[in-house]
Amino acid sequence: GTKMSITLKLIDDAATEVDLNGSGVTLLDGYYPEVSIDLTQKIGDSFEVVIAGTSSEINDAVREINRCFQYAAENSVGALGMWLNFAIDGGSAWRSRVYRGMITYNGKLDFYYRRGKLRAMIFVERDPFWEGPETQIPLTNPNGTDNITGLNVYNSNELVGISPDNKANYVQIAADDIVGDLSAPCRLEMVNNYNDADRLWDVFISHNVRATPESFNHWLEGEDAADGGTKTSSALASGNYYQAFTSTGDTQSRAGYWKLNSAFLGYAKSRWFKLLARFMSDPDGIRVQTKIMVPSGTPLTVVESSQEVLLTSSQLQEIGELQIPPWLMNSTALQAVDLCLYAQKTGGWT
Repeated sequence: GTKMSITLKLIDDAATEVDLNGSGVTLLDGYYPEVSIDLTQKIGDSFEVVIAGTSSEINDAVREINRCFQYAAENSVGALGMWLNFAIDGGSAWRSRVYRGMITYNGKLDFYYRRGKLRAMIFVERDPFWEGPETQIPLTNPNGTDNITGLNVYNSNELVGISPDNKANYVQIAADDIVGDLSAPCRLEMVNNYNDADRLWDVFISHNVRATPESFNHWLEGEDAADGGTKTSSALASGNYYQAFTSTGDTQSRAGYWKLNSAFLGYAKSRWFKLLARFMSDPDGIRVQTKIMVPSGTPLTVVESSQEVLLTSSQLQEIGELQIPPWLMNSTALQAVDLCLYAQKTGGWT
């Protein structure tokens, strides 16, 4: 029968290729990648090649292979690195990230070398999975549908305004746009198109795929918090309002709280959430802590609390992590709870 055609190459982030079955290099006995059921455990492959040519050409080929392995060892995470690309019979190439490798020579080195050949064994340590070529994912929010040129994203979620400037702080990825059966790394590209003077600063990124993305409202307005704060109109605030809470004591006290009803808790599915807050005035030096408390409307008992966070002067800050709700995963019709914000600073705070 017809012999199977194998494409095997080392390719770096700049698309520089080193052919392991062509251009003077011949793969002997094929390539049979190892597999693993543990996707966190790197695995090793080995295969034999013959490098043919003049002494100079052979030396150059060996140097290129060693260069690839050195580059892989120096760039084991991120966009820079080395990948092993594999394809059969001219089909689509799949790649696996290489972490290190080694080339060793056949015991008859002198015999082959004098005849313009070098027989060698190549060892590769790589990821235990294969991925296809990088593909851009269409993104959707109120500023565009299935967009691949870039969507505007804001640090508020008022959902007001006209596309492309609707105030949305998220993008949605359709399930049908993600193919394959294993988790895969992604590359997220952000461009500051606002102006040339302001740099893109503190960026917070999370996903909500484990909860109920189409129904879970992931934002709470400050002016909607209960507990007797002062609501003030401001065009600079999300929803055109903010709420000020003040304490004159030294001990920790509650700034406000939001009711999380049964539907909200059901959509959250007991997942862990980052809590971000935007402050209208400088909160530097204030310690804050978030707590889930019951009964709703008269929060008395702490069910769960986040770590205490010392705030800086930034407007947008992460203020802790909470599991919402903190019990009974995947249960429905749960009793409402209150998400409470507590603060503390010697001499008081606002």
